[in-house]
Amino acid sequence: MKLRPDCTKLDKKFGWSAQGYLLPCCWCDLKSTFDGKQGALSELVKEHLHVDKVNSIDEVLDTPEWKNFHKVITNDKITNETPEVCIRHCGQGMRSIRVKEND
Repeated sequence: MKLRPDCTKLDKKFGWSAQGYLLPCCWCDLKSTFDGKQGALSELVKEHLHVDKVNSIDEVLDTPEWKNFHKVITNDKITNETPEVCIRHCGQGMRSIRVKEND
């Protein structure tokens, strides 16, 4: 299975967690993300990436954690670092029930 991640599209909007972290999308704001159970996604909620600790979104996106997350979700293979939430919502043949106007 390969992912078709919506969060890599240029016009995609980010999500924010209630705890103050930038996330690839709203689907990622899960307890399991913060419990370290979503692979590379869980790395995006480290203390130094909290909204109170950064000056801009670009600063967050330029971190090793975000670069690794992008590498993981654009890889041709699913690994143990691939977040389950990304597989569920952006895996080929496993699209969530959301409806887009342009689909």
